[in-house]
Amino acid sequence: LISFVLVIVYTALDPGALDFLRRPNPVLQQASTNPWLYVGLSFLVGACEETIFRGWLFGFWRDRPGTSWVVHATWTSLVFAGVHVYYAQTYGPASPFVYPTLFLLGFAFAATYQASGGNLVVVIALHGLNDAAALGGPDAITVSRGA
Repeated sequence: LISFVLVIVYTALDPGALDFLRRPNPVLQQASTNPWLYVGLSFLVGACEETIFRGWLFGFWRDRPGTSWVVHATWTSLVFAGVHVYYAQTYGPASPFVYPTLFLLGFAFAATYQASGGNLVVVIALHGLNDAAALGGPDAITVSRGA
């Protein structure tokens, strides 16, 4: 819904800003030179981010009495999306399209952490798989075949 509203606003105010979403992501371009290194880094980054956001922040606050885990999942997911502010470098004025997805991803990770009884390994694996999957696509396949 947020993305739909953003499309309407951008189309009305500055449709050219949507072209920024077509910009190549520098990390993904760099990954094409050594995709397996970046797959490994995907899991390392996932482990670090999940330890911080689900293990320390969400894990600490979800166990506090008197407040639903959903409240803490919401604000920690907002913080998670917020620390990815560097996406503004790549996507410029169109970067607000990225943040709802990051928020929902963070919330899904918090819900998984909650449903698994606080199993951080599951969430780390999901995060690493998500990041590694972003490295895929036609260019990555071509590079891995040596073309």
